[in-house]
Amino acid sequence: MIAEAMAATPELRSLLDALPEHTLLIDAAGTILAANRALAMAVGTSADRLVGTSLFDLSHGARDRLSDYLRRCAGTRGMLPGAIALRGADGKSLDYRCDGTGLGIPAAILLRCRLKPEAVSRFTLLNKRIAALTREIVGRHRAEEALRALNETLEERVGQRAGEIADTFERLRLAEEQLRRAQKMEAIGQLTGGVAHDFNNLLMVIRGNIEMLERRLKGDFPDAARLIDGALRGVERATALTNGLLAFARSQPLDPKPFHMNRLLGGMSDLLGRTLGEHIAIETDLAPELWAVSVDRNQFENAVLNLALNARDAMPEGGKLSIETANVHFAAGDAALPAETPPGDYVMIAVGDTGRGIPSDVIDKVFDPFFTTKKFGEGTGLGLSQVYGFIRQSGGQIRMESEEGSGTIARLYLPRLLGGDRPIAEPRVEEAAPPARSGETILVVEDNDEVRAYSTEALAELGYRILAAADGHAALALLAEHDEIDLMFTDVGLPGSLNGRQLSDEARRRRPDLKILFTSGYARTAIMHDDRLDPDVKLIVKPFTFAELGAKIRAVLDGD
Repeated sequence: MIAEAMAATPELRSLLDALPEHTLLIDAAGTILAANRALAMAVGTSADRLVGTSLFDLSHGARDRLSDYLRRCAGTRGMLPGAIALRGADGKSLDYRCDGTGLGIPAAILLRCRLKPEAVSRFTLLNKRIAALTREIVGRHRAEEALRALNETLEERVGQRAGEIADTFERLRLAEEQLRRAQKMEAIGQLTGGVAHDFNNLLMVIRGNIEMLERRLKGDFPDAARLIDGALRGVERATALTNGLLAFARSQPLDPKPFHMNRLLGGMSDLLGRTLGEHIAIETDLAPELWAVSVDRNQFENAVLNLALNARDAMPEGGKLSIETANVHFAAGDAALPAETPPGDYVMIAVGDTGRGIPSDVIDKVFDPFFTTKKFGEGTGLGLSQVYGFIRQSGGQIRMESEEGSGTIARLYLPRLLGGDRPIAEPRVEEAAPPARSGETILVVEDNDEVRAYSTEALAELGYRILAAADGHAALALLAEHDEIDLMFTDVGLPGSLNGRQLSDEARRRRPDLKILFTSGYARTAIMHDDRLDPDVKLIVKPFTFAELGAKIRAVLDGD
């Protein structure tokens, strides 16, 4: 009867394996009928190999004591005091208690390793299930009734299951679509980031030499001043374009700091009013006690301004721009959780308009770089892609909601800043380039010959004594020869086995007091982690002006 029950109920193994306790089913002679996976792992074998073997082979105590305990087990239907010791795989003893014969299978004895209140409930369910399966073996009538009931509800269940499968496939389709879009944006980002890096080096050389030419021709050639001014404006426009590309590629160097979001948005009202015009009303709904965030303030202002400009273009006849803030929490599995966003606390900033809206066949493309619905020459197509890149680089997400004829809402989600950091004031940037102090020496490390030539000449013009190297190894050799070097000004992306960060680490190991300033036109470098600058890093982004370089060098030397 026991063998028939075991053979006819393959679900018994699943039921036993579902129990966390070590569980063993034997007959009165000690032959093992079934064992769960937890017990098999404890004694160092598999459940299938245990079936048919003798419990005495696993005994860790006296054989006569085990026989006496099994005889007492066979005569009870409840839990039996005492225990038997079995040998574990690690050689340690495991104590098992008899749980009686109340399984619905005659002459079967149940042993388990430990007794917990929750286990009692689970064993009760197990007993009921095994008893039901036993009754199915001796009485086919009940099985036939169950089959008839199943057939009667089969059509309904098939329809329900088909709906579940369709829902699953739809979720998979949406997930695959989001993945393909993310992969496309990542690939485009890598391409644009690399191109922007090369452009920044070129712009660095062009701008630096134009500025140097301007200083040397000052007052001597009036017509040259106008031409130089036009050239510098062109460089500034090109720099803005490359910065837009870097923002989309999530490769712009960010300097995140805590600040009051509501205060910043309130302070932008005058700027937005002048930018949008009198025909557009501005309304704000700023949540009290808004959580703190830590982002790059300048880039956030640019993001809000870009969204406002897009809203203005969508309302040529006038309308309303609304700005809203709120604290939001997303739990795991929350349907409102934006794609690719971890659960947690976020600060939501919504910028909405009452404009013409975005067509459904266009809204999925609005963050693509260079995509625009404006006429040729009216926009670069980088505004929204720049916003997208900045928000994603800051650890957040952006969601665009729109309906034709009813307007558009862009929702920005930025992660809540946890901890004791308080908003701080932004440092004032000096306009003039302060000169060097007597005897100050700078080591310039730059692999691009033209950028290195400009940097050394500009710093020499400010009065610094200059040493120059084209790679990390040459820089270390100069450091060893010249103890008077006060600051090392190095590019991050150096060739060879030492990049700028590795050079910095080795230089600091040799000279702990050495001041270091990095420069780069591409932020996906060794000085960033999680798309943010390391706390100890001082960086000036290419292309920089003569005044910016002088002010930054002075600030690092002075320890500001």
